Amino acid sequence: MKDYREQLLMQLRAVSKLEGAARERLEKNENTENVKVWASSVGGYHRYYMIDAEERRIYAGKKDLDKVKRIVQNEYDTDAYNKLVALRKRIEKALKLNNISEIKDLYEKLPAGKKALVTPILMTDEDYVNKWRKENPENSDFLPGEKRFRTERGEYVRSKSEKILADMFYGFNIPYAYEPKFKMWDGREVSPDFVLLNMRTRKTWYWEHFGKVSEAEYAKKNFSKIYDYELSGLEYGVDFLYSMESKEMPLDISVQERKVKDYLL
Repeated sequence: MKDYREQLLMQLRAVSKLEGAARERLEKNENTENVKVWASSVGGYHRYYMIDAEERRIYAGKKDLDKVKRIVQNEYDTDAYNKLVALRKRIEKALKLNNISEIKDLYEKLPAGKKALVTPILMTDEDYVNKWRKENPENSDFLPGEKRFRTERGEYVRSKSEKILADMFYGFNIPYAYEPKFKMWDGREVSPDFVLLNMRTRKTWYWEHFGKVSEAEYAKKNFSKIYDYELSGLEYGVDFLYSMESKEMPLDISVQERKVKDYLL
C-alpha cells in the first residue's frame, strides 16, 4: 500500500517555508494607519482611493502611490499568511489522521505468542526487506586482478569512493545492493552502482557515482547514460540520484549525506 505521508510532509515543509516568509513581510511592513485601498481600472488605467477609518474615500495621486503600494502589499501578505496558516493546519491534521504505519504497528505490538499465529495484512519491514533483496540481487562481476575495496558490510566494490558511499548507506541503516541489473528503454541491461530502499516509504532508488567527470570521454559516456536512464523512466530526485567527483573535485560526503536525509530516510 502506498504511503502518501511523504507527499504531505513535502507539502508541509513548503507551506511552512512560505508561511515564514509571509510572516517576515508582515513584521517589516505592518500597516498601522488603519487605511484601506479601493482600486478601479478603466481603459487600462488604474485609479486608487484610500479609505480611512470613517469610510471616507480620498483619491490617491502620484505622490501617494508608494503609500498605496505599501498598504496593498500588506493586505495581500496578510491574506496570504492567513491562508498559509490554515493550509498548514489542515495538512498537519491530515498527517495525524492518515498514518498507514498504524496498520503495521497493529501487528508489531502483538505479543510474541499471538504474532506467531498471525499473517499480517501489511508486510513487516523485515519481510519486505528480504523480499526486496531477492528482487534486487547484487551482480558485481570482478575481473581477475581487479582492485577491490571491502565495505563495512563485508562486500567488495570497485573504488574507494564507492566504499565511502556504501559505508554511508550502511551507517544510515539503508538496505542497498551493489551493481544490480537494470533494463534500459532499448532492452540493454546495465548495472547502476547501487540500488537502495527507503524503508519509510518502501520506495526503490538507484544511485550512480561518476568518479572521473573531468575526463571528456568518461563524462560523455556517463552523461549519455543519465539520458538513457531518463528515457527508461528514472527521474532525478524522484527515483534516481547520483554523485560525482574528479581530481579537482573530491567527493563531498556532507553533500551525499544531505541527499540521503532528503530522499532515503
